[in-house]
Amino acid sequence: MKKTTKKAFNVAIASVMAAGAVVAVAPQASAAKSFSDVPATNDHYADITKLVEAGHINGFEDGTYRPNVSVTRGQAAKIIANVLGLDTTNVKDVNFKDLQKSNIYYGPIAALAEAGIINGFEDNTYRPNGTLTRGQMAKIIALAFELKAGETVNPFTDSANSIYADSIVALFANEVTKGKTATSFAPNDAVTRGQLASFVIRANDVYTANKNIVETKATIKGIENGKVLVAGEELEVASNLTGFFAAKNAAALKDAELTLVVEYTTAEVASVTPVAALVTGKIIGVKSAKFVAEGTTFDADGVEVPLVETAKGMTLQNLIAEELVIAGNVVLANVAAETVTITGDAKITIDKDTTITKLVIPAGKKIEDVIANYAEVKEQLANVKVENAPAATTPPAAGGGGGGATGGGAGGAGDGTTTTLDVANLVTFLTGEINSGLTGLNKNYLTIGKIEGQNIPLTITNGDYEISEVKKDLATQKELKFTSLVVDYAKQYGDAGRLFDEIESITINANGHPATYTIAEFIDKDTNDVEEGDVKDGAKEFITEALKGTSITKIGDFKTKNTPITLTVTPKSSTGKSAVTYTVIYK
Repeated sequence: MKKTTKKAFNVAIASVMAAGAVVAVAPQASAAKSFSDVPATNDHYADITKLVEAGHINGFEDGTYRPNVSVTRGQAAKIIANVLGLDTTNVKDVNFKDLQKSNIYYGPIAALAEAGIINGFEDNTYRPNGTLTRGQMAKIIALAFELKAGETVNPFTDSANSIYADSIVALFANEVTKGKTATSFAPNDAVTRGQLASFVIRANDVYTANKNIVETKATIKGIENGKVLVAGEELEVASNLTGFFAAKNAAALKDAELTLVVEYTTAEVASVTPVAALVTGKIIGVKSAKFVAEGTTFDADGVEVPLVETAKGMTLQNLIAEELVIAGNVVLANVAAETVTITGDAKITIDKDTTITKLVIPAGKKIEDVIANYAEVKEQLANVKVENAPAATTPPAAGGGGGGATGGGAGGAGDGTTTTLDVANLVTFLTGEINSGLTGLNKNYLTIGKIEGQNIPLTITNGDYEISEVKKDLATQKELKFTSLVVDYAKQYGDAGRLFDEIESITINANGHPATYTIAEFIDKDTNDVEEGDVKDGAKEFITEALKGTSITKIGDFKTKNTPITLTVTPKSSTGKSAVTYTVIYK
């Protein structure tokens, strides 16, 4: 189903960096992981992280990346082909005599060869297990990312006569490399896996800047003569998206709100008098789509869109999505979705070719309540992870017990039979832990205030602090008291065991993206130990989810965009109690 062209191969990283949102474009991509041998202090940490978050590298099965190990020519081919977004499955046969189709790097090598980026050695070998040299790397990177040397003079005396000289100068001219020293590039030295990550990211930055790629939100006004009409301009469409923006989809796309990745080019105009340059915009990617035209049919033509929100009564065909939000009764045909969220009384009808990894359904409903043809497809849904969205919180009736000065701990309802889970002290404790942890890290970008009823006051003290730095903090912090959470809570507030026995899960919802964490995931009931790694990973995953479909790059963006954030604590059904929700308010 996946379609790619060289024009669009940089969208996965380029649009992420342009918008600041950490979003993996590949379907079924999971939250970015950290490698045990790549600390935040590593010179290549940021670039390796970007490749992981974009879904282009996975590392080794033992959880390492091995940044200081020399990269092989096969490994390099796989990394670069992934970044370029090349189709590594449907490839033309390549005739390197040392490369069999069974080789795990056959697809990437064949794809790069087909794109004219590699051609192997004169003896008709590729040597996939051989070490990639810096000179060879320079040629591949220069070709892959269309880097030119221009009038730049080669500063490296050791590569003046190298067959890779032009490519090396192209990398230097575009600040992809500074060399080993001011006068040495060392073209015959091996490239490490960490170095390759940085070379690729820097080259992609240059490509993005040269191509003037921007991310923009637009309301579709129509489709005419193969062009997409948005407010004030007509946009051309990249060849891999012509099916997505085909005339047959015009009705479904009418007034839809899309987040587009657009490449602008300036054409020279021949004239004897001064004229304005002709600027042309071309859509090369789609980050999100919110449909409003009810009862229409939309054929995505196999295009990947991270976030899709349907209109009522739609039929969606041939779509790949990370997150699909359903409104009304919708038909899905040959759709691959990581997460499908059903809202209100909506239902979906799916065909045998539709795959869903996780299904989020309204509180109190079962999977058979939201799948209209459940009896026909229940076998293919056997492995789907089903979650219930948090129930809406209803304030307790008058006469309930108070939560005290810290608020939020609603007591008994008016009839004395239903109570709200009393977690005010827990929320106060958790916010205090965050403040304490930030102090221990010597960070000062936000402060959480004293709980006010069911509001959590949040003061942004350093709005310019980058979200990427927050994720680094999570990877390196040592001060937050995760491992003693339960013990510390018990010291301050008494019977921690009883409270944690009552809690089923905690859900943090930012910008409409809920992330639910069960107590069982993080706390060992027998030892009360907290899995520190799981908590860190959960926090980073939540940040990634919360930023989907946004342009948030800094802490201050949450306040300026008035991003809604809530925290809901849900009790176990056996308690007979109801959930309680806290809302973040910006000070």
